[in-house]
Amino acid sequence: MLLNREDLSERSDDEVVSRGGIPLQSVAGSLPETPTTRGFNLVEVDADGATVVEWDGLTARRARLAPGTHMIAHHAPDDLGTPRIGRWLEDFRRAGIAEDDEWWGPWLEVVAASTADPSASVLRRDAHDGLVLESLLVCAATIGADGVDVREAVLSEPGEWDPALGERLRASAPVVPQ
Repeated sequence: MLLNREDLSERSDDEVVSRGGIPLQSVAGSLPETPTTRGFNLVEVDADGATVVEWDGLTARRARLAPGTHMIAHHAPDDLGTPRIGRWLEDFRRAGIAEDDEWWGPWLEVVAASTADPSASVLRRDAHDGLVLESLLVCAATIGADGVDVREAVLSEPGEWDPALGERLRASAPVVPQ
């Protein structure tokens, strides 16, 4: 999973390339130490768990995630200084996962609850650097001894709660089949 991340470099648009090749470079084992892209967070998954590669345009870091529930946005994983993570990470951890095919259900309830206050919502629609940045989808992943299950559902309206998300997650096949 590749997420855009705040880029701290002062490189011009002419000095960077698209992040689109990053997942393929990761799978091929050829991810450069200093990518020529804007910042990103990349979640790599293998049989032993998950690793996050952080690139802020200046420094690359690689960290193995401990077992448990994590949130990743535009900064480091579980960075409580990121407003969404600071407000909602513990709620996601308390909710846990369900013991059935809809393991993501308790997390989706936290997402729904978060939308009561748009300033603290997990789903966002924000102006930033002259652009409007919007949440486009909900993505949840579970990694364990039984394999990897990644689910995603596109929002009907960017940045807005969508009551049909649960139905779409339920209907979707795992992005990474077990």
